[in-house]
Amino acid sequence: MAGFYISKISVGGPNKKPAEIVFKPGCNVVTGASDTGKSYIFALIHYLFGKSELPKNIPESAGYEFAMVEIRAFDDDFVTTLYRAFGKNIVYAKYCGLDVFFKSDAVSKEFKTKGDVSGASHISSFLMHLSGLENKKVLRSKSKGKTENLSFASLRNLLWIDEEEIIRQSSPFYFSGDYSSYTRDQSTLKVLLSGEDFNNVKPKEDKVIKEKKITSKIEFALSRINAYTVERKLAVDTLNSATGGNPDSLTSLNSKLEIDLVELDRITNEIYLFQSKKTGTLTELAYTNELSRRFKVLSQQYKSDFERLEFILEADILSSQLGDTACPVCSSKINEAAFTHMREVDDFRQAGKTEIQKLSDKRHGLESTIIDVIRKQLDLEDELLGIDETITYLTNLSDQMQPRIEDTKGILTELLAQQKIANKIEFIDDEVQGYYKELDRLQRHLQAKEKEEELTVIDYFYLIDLSKFIEERLRLWNYDTNLSVVFNPHYTTFDIVISGKERRSFGKGKRSISFAACVLGLLDYCMAKERPLHKLVILDSPLTTFEEKTSETKSELANAIQSAFFKDLSRTPKDCQIIIFDNKRPAPELHRKLNVQEFTGNPSIGRNGFFP
Repeated sequence: MAGFYISKISVGGPNKKPAEIVFKPGCNVVTGASDTGKSYIFALIHYLFGKSELPKNIPESAGYEFAMVEIRAFDDDFVTTLYRAFGKNIVYAKYCGLDVFFKSDAVSKEFKTKGDVSGASHISSFLMHLSGLENKKVLRSKSKGKTENLSFASLRNLLWIDEEEIIRQSSPFYFSGDYSSYTRDQSTLKVLLSGEDFNNVKPKEDKVIKEKKITSKIEFALSRINAYTVERKLAVDTLNSATGGNPDSLTSLNSKLEIDLVELDRITNEIYLFQSKKTGTLTELAYTNELSRRFKVLSQQYKSDFERLEFILEADILSSQLGDTACPVCSSKINEAAFTHMREVDDFRQAGKTEIQKLSDKRHGLESTIIDVIRKQLDLEDELLGIDETITYLTNLSDQMQPRIEDTKGILTELLAQQKIANKIEFIDDEVQGYYKELDRLQRHLQAKEKEEELTVIDYFYLIDLSKFIEERLRLWNYDTNLSVVFNPHYTTFDIVISGKERRSFGKGKRSISFAACVLGLLDYCMAKERPLHKLVILDSPLTTFEEKTSETKSELANAIQSAFFKDLSRTPKDCQIIIFDNKRPAPELHRKLNVQEFTGNPSIGRNGFFP
């Protein structure tokens, strides 16, 4: 990709110390006080590259008779020096450095600054060759299909903007300054954006469209644009008044809510499981209690039986102590039959003792079982207590999480509402751009009805793409909140619309900033699309005129834009060059990224000005 940058400028004269300044690829900032030569350098650059008008005659320039500029190609750093005497219409070029121009044996080529720009002897042809745009045709007349060579003067006026031009209300893309040149200006932009020129121009095909129908469609499109502009403002006001967080936090909040819901679900499941466990434990405890009760009843029965048998045996013992004069069974005198009865009593006594032993064994075993059951009851009661404590703990956790989850849901709801409004704004922007595109089509149809064989100068989709690059610059400069940039292709306007407002309707401060964005956006477009261009932009006082109202808020806004402006320019790549002349100074931490040169206006401090 072609292109060149300015590496050095020098002004000289007999017995005069040269006034010089050095530039580098990337961004260069020349700053400082007024009347130190910044605007003089700007005018001098125009003059060196073929403009007829001399720089203003200032006292410091007295005795200086010529100027030189050293330029280098971006692709191979090939060096060329241009020399022009003040008041002369000839530019001399040598393929050598500026410092050795007068000593070099290199052949000096002579170029005219007046006459036919398509001629090989004109400085424009030489510079257009360096820019990769030689022999490109632009359109002079749509109705007649007349063309002319694209000149370097057009590129100068389009991309090198002085302090008066940068605040003008008319379109930055109507660089010629008069209505009769609008077609040529538009076609110049078409060549730069598309890479295609008008060498093979063909008239548009005739289309018969009723003027009334087209006009009504145009009126409808304009009414929709106006309605959408009002609707967009209301949406932006609503969005700005919202108290929610950054929409970028939607993802993190969704993630947080999902984690909390999963945790709450886990806690709920655990509560259910412990409640189920509690039910089972209560059932088991009830069974154990019933078993214990029955065992105690059985123990009581054993005790009664034991006591009854002991009583019988104890009565037998007492009766045996009375003597054996009579049978203890039948009270008969002791005889053989009585002895039989007495043996039966002994058998009964022995049986009683045996039964007591059995009951004793059973009571002992039952008491052991009862102890086990009681232990089981105690274990189950302890288990129930632990389950209740766990359920209480989990329930407290659940109760604590519920408000947090509801708060998160509330924030998400608000953010989603804001996102909906933001989507609505984006939809409106798309619709407005669509209506502007429709306006462009309808205007073409209307003009085709009024003027036969009229050519399409530039397709709207190129302007859509360009507006995106301009919007990105303005966005990086914090130009406005909820920013959108569309292109109004109407022939008399042919300018950007910023957030629903025509660029020309802003104050001169914001006009200068948006003008700079248009020029740099065009540079960004050409570099991104690899379109031929010299890739050199020069802006005089883009920030100086940005003086907002004196309120604190407006002052902070101006400072924010200025800071963002220089921060963005500090990232300028080295395969292009931007030169800024301005009274405003970039922050000190940006100086290492910007080639900053300050004219103090004070001979005792730093560099006084351009002239020594």
